[in-house]
Amino acid sequence: MAAPAMADPIKAASGEYTVEDGMTIVLGSTRVVLRHISAPPLGTTCQLGGKLRDCGVISRASLMDLSAGAAIRCTLGADGFAHCTSGGFDLAENMIYTGWAVPQAGAPQRYWGQMNGAKAAKRGFWKGAFEPVWVPQQKALTR
Repeated sequence: MAAPAMADPIKAASGEYTVEDGMTIVLGSTRVVLRHISAPPLGTTCQLGGKLRDCGVISRASLMDLSAGAAIRCTLGADGFAHCTSGGFDLAENMIYTGWAVPQAGAPQRYWGQMNGAKAAKRGFWKGAFEPVWVPQQKALTR
């Protein structure tokens, strides 16, 4: 399977972006969705520490933390999804590592390794109880 065609990079210096949710960044006037991950939408609850929490809000806060103080660089594909880095680190991969996003079908193998590590370490929503109803193909999580 060929990689999707990539357009010119969209670049923004620190402070020139906003984080919409755990997988969406707005760079100037361009809205980009991180490629190969799924994060809970705002308002999605999960159980952490014996209490229901808005894991969508926590996921967004995690992406904000991962991108804080560093320039974000994104390459937008023809499919509308983007590969983005912050300080040279893959934002999608780091969202999976922190346990606030999961890989989607077709994600690089290293993303699945990061998810398994997050599960084992009980990071993010893996430390509680959640139903990944936001994931387009839930069966992908059984990998």
